[in-house]
Amino acid sequence: MIEARRYYGGCTPTQEEYIENGYTSIGIPVAMLHTYFAVANPITKEALDCFQQQCPSLIRWSATIIRYADDLGTFSREVEIGDTSNSVQFYMHETGAFEEEARKHIRFLMDGIWKKLNKDMIDYSPFYPSFMEIPLNFARMVNRLYQHGDGHSSQKDDVEELITSILAEPIPLD
Repeated sequence: MIEARRYYGGCTPTQEEYIENGYTSIGIPVAMLHTYFAVANPITKEALDCFQQQCPSLIRWSATIIRYADDLGTFSREVEIGDTSNSVQFYMHETGAFEEEARKHIRFLMDGIWKKLNKDMIDYSPFYPSFMEIPLNFARMVNRLYQHGDGHSSQKDDVEELITSILAEPIPLD
């Protein structure tokens, strides 16, 4: 709703305002809440309280990494079709930076968030390690998926080749 209000109200958020809503709008916090109930055994009151008070930082960092990875991977195609709701675009608008400089800045921000996510993995958490690995691995997977674009832009052949090599050429076990 926030994104829709901004769009139809003609409001252009700062990159920071965009990501504050963007980590939620990508759907990861809701997906991780459902995942928790699917894998937690037992479900603890402490973990439920953590979910109820706010988005747990472990999930927030994972979702933010995913939002940034998606934005970096889809930016070129989105510009082509006129969609400008992207952290790269908002940073360019806010600072006057060119695309490559904006991409570099977003990767810099991602590096800092990866550090926060890794710190959360070793700090105290109300979640069991088996659950904690899920948002971590999801961030890893999406980061890798969008590393070479989104599969719809000029890098489509590279992405298809990567996916084909992973699926059709299994890694030998010996």
